[in-house]
Amino acid sequence: MGTSRTARRATAVVTALFLLSPVTAVAGPDDGKAIATKKHIDAPKTFWEGDSFSLKTNLGHGNNVPLEDTVVWVGKGWGRGASTYQFTVPDDPAMAFLGEEGTVVYAAPQNPYGTRDPVWLGYGADSELPIDSFLDSKASLDLISVNGPGRVDKFVWHEGPYGFRHLLSSANGPRSVYLTRGTHTHNYTTFTRPGRYELTYRTVARDHNGTIISSELTTLPIQVGGKQPHDTPTPSTMERYNNAPEGNLADAGYTLSVAPNETHEKDGDEHLSTLTFTAKDTSLEGTLTLFINGYFLTDLDVTKGTASWNEHLGPLDSTLQAVFTPKGTTGARWISPTLAYTKGSTNTVTSDHGNAKLAEPTNDPANTVLPTEDYTPTTLNYIATIDPLGEKRYKVAVEFEDTKIDGFLRGGLYSSPADTFVTHEFETFIKNGRAELTFEDFGYSDYEIRLELLPHPLINAGGVTAVMPERHSDGKSQRTQGALLPALTTSPPPTTSPLPRPTPEPAPGDDPEVCTPRPVIERGHVDIAATGGKTDLGIVLKDDTNTTPGVKERRLDSVVLGVHNNARKERTDAFKDPFFDIVDPKGPFYLLPATQNPDIIWPGYNTQSIDYTGIDGTVDLHINIADGPKNGHVAMFHDELGSFTPVLNTATDDTTINITYATHVHTNWIFTQPGTYTLNIWYTARTKTGKDLTSEVQQATFAIGNDAVATAKDPRNCTTPTPPPNPGDDHGTGPSTPGQSGDQSSGSSLGAGATAGIAAAAVIGAGLLALLAANIPAITGWLSNLTGR
Repeated sequence: MGTSRTARRATAVVTALFLLSPVTAVAGPDDGKAIATKKHIDAPKTFWEGDSFSLKTNLGHGNNVPLEDTVVWVGKGWGRGASTYQFTVPDDPAMAFLGEEGTVVYAAPQNPYGTRDPVWLGYGADSELPIDSFLDSKASLDLISVNGPGRVDKFVWHEGPYGFRHLLSSANGPRSVYLTRGTHTHNYTTFTRPGRYELTYRTVARDHNGTIISSELTTLPIQVGGKQPHDTPTPSTMERYNNAPEGNLADAGYTLSVAPNETHEKDGDEHLSTLTFTAKDTSLEGTLTLFINGYFLTDLDVTKGTASWNEHLGPLDSTLQAVFTPKGTTGARWISPTLAYTKGSTNTVTSDHGNAKLAEPTNDPANTVLPTEDYTPTTLNYIATIDPLGEKRYKVAVEFEDTKIDGFLRGGLYSSPADTFVTHEFETFIKNGRAELTFEDFGYSDYEIRLELLPHPLINAGGVTAVMPERHSDGKSQRTQGALLPALTTSPPPTTSPLPRPTPEPAPGDDPEVCTPRPVIERGHVDIAATGGKTDLGIVLKDDTNTTPGVKERRLDSVVLGVHNNARKERTDAFKDPFFDIVDPKGPFYLLPATQNPDIIWPGYNTQSIDYTGIDGTVDLHINIADGPKNGHVAMFHDELGSFTPVLNTATDDTTINITYATHVHTNWIFTQPGTYTLNIWYTARTKTGKDLTSEVQQATFAIGNDAVATAKDPRNCTTPTPPPNPGDDHGTGPSTPGQSGDQSSGSSLGAGATAGIAAAAVIGAGLLALLAANIPAITGWLSNLTGR
């Protein structure tokens, strides 16, 4: 079956790489690479280049670096007084794989509020990924292997019932995540030990002919703990060791010790251990390289005969070791004996017995290799069930007869059979022929339940959508059964478009000069982004939705952000917090969640392109309502750690967000009434030279509810030409004086009416050309039928 050679060879290659350990460890093995830290990182981010996938690290501002040429550093960090680099396992059976309740592990946080540290580590996909060319319109990012001292897991978590969703694991959890255009995540990444890790990924899909398309196996180094890697390359440990003086080790008096940290100055310090090196010669200088289970941990400068480092070594037993190389010609080089670590213990080794052998890296035994060969199932049959668990909670389970089937379970609860926007999404993985998830009923009576069963691209079968036989009702169990599509029976998409339908003549009384409505973005990721920051300030909408192919930055007023009724919520007990008094006691209201729902627009705000070194204080985002429905208000809030933190509330005139550092944030948005909202949005800041910066005030339109979205799409309600997505310059990010349109030109004698007419003609002409170009094959066939040629 058209399987690529890359896929056939991959398992053998990965297994060999996974089992081989490097013969020499190095100091600063990633020194000199691009350092991804203290910002939001998508690593890996999948791109389509040529005729296949490539994996890169997205460092922001269009800076995409080959994955293997970067290193992610997960150091320490604190925000709002709390540690952001430690994750405490909650009382949740779904998270028992990390240890007992209260276990503390190293983490790159999901949202490090109040700080940039240590790093936000997500993954993503470019908005121009050609998913329509792939079977079931899907691709998969696979974590093939992890080589490192501990276990690695990625997940989304919010405190409360069913707030956990496992994304990826180096062990026996999920190994693949669903990718589509513009995928972008905010998630936790946890590590059970500090040290250097190598995560090997690939992205894979199957085309409509059954051929597997795969990226190269690509490895991402991650340095957990220790000091930040250097910007420039440094000598390896063994190179330094071999060039260092042998000296008189018997008289050196070296000690290496580990003990619980006794200095508790910041949150989380109580979980740290102190690693200390001392020499008898208190004038000695040099470099100490620390290892954990044979993997590089960090380099420390030895001054005045000592070096010390506080580190979160984690909950598991480990083996520590050090290599000391003195500076100059004095002192003696030393490879320490291994030093046993147990949480809370104290231990010491000395140089009295000479040099030891440097321990080989020992990969955590929990880490496994993901097979990469394709598989044709022996049977495609499945059974799907939904059963109540009590207290309006339900379990969804899917069982395949063939337990080798892996893939994705998606879908969810829809308000009606005709609805194409999911109200409550389902998203989990199928592993070993089984998928399971739970959900809470927030007023979903009479909703239709759809289960999208999508086999992994390596499973030679096509996906199906199973609709439960009855609409959802309180306390009711349901069951259905079916089968995936046999291999290659899924029809490829048509290669030609049907002929365009003739445009009907306008009805009497209609305005024949109807303009083109603005595009309505109803799904996907957008950011209200600040640009500039040195001498001026701009504002732009970053667009990862591919609504207009090739357009990734546009004016806020060039589109409408559409929110359907699937975002409508009733004010149940889940929203009893006084913060929600902004809405009616029983609702309804409209909620855009901070965690992405694939069928709800996902707006964030973004100041990552601002250089804060020249800013005095904060960059401020201002949002107020220029026009909207009666009693309509907008609010934004965070809901991390089981509490609600207000961010913005137009009902109380709290309409400014103070942003203290370069960041990328997604909050929850509330719209209290359905209808069309026009929001004035702009950024301000003050430079350290005392200059006040203000961006142009741009207007963003939110169409809230099905009726408002339909109105936004209706050409009869369009009164002005569609604003171009990128006016004035290549990206529409140039700063403007507040109140100006941002696309004004100089030296033109055209009046406003003439300019509008030309713009309308340009839009219509461009639309006709695009329509003709898209339908050339169909038009040619139609003409051939007419002429007989």
